[in-house]
Amino acid sequence: MKSEGCTACTICSWLLVLGGLQLGLMGFFGIDLFSLVTGSSEGIVRVLEILVGVAAVGVIAKRMGWCKNCKKAS
Repeated sequence: MKSEGCTACTICSWLLVLGGLQLGLMGFFGIDLFSLVTGSSEGIVRVLEILVGVAAVGVIAKRMGWCKNCKKAS
């Protein structure tokens, strides 16, 4: 699989995949993936949710061409 972009953008993309799975499982089945993974630790779940939100901003920056690291890699 060919890697597109810098490491930070790749991590952001994977965090968005996890966030999408979280929302899908919560919506369809009422399963909280983050709580299952972290053992229901509210603090860690909150940090994961914040990271997914920040990742969304990172992916937007990449798509808009604002990521300087991705520009260097091209």
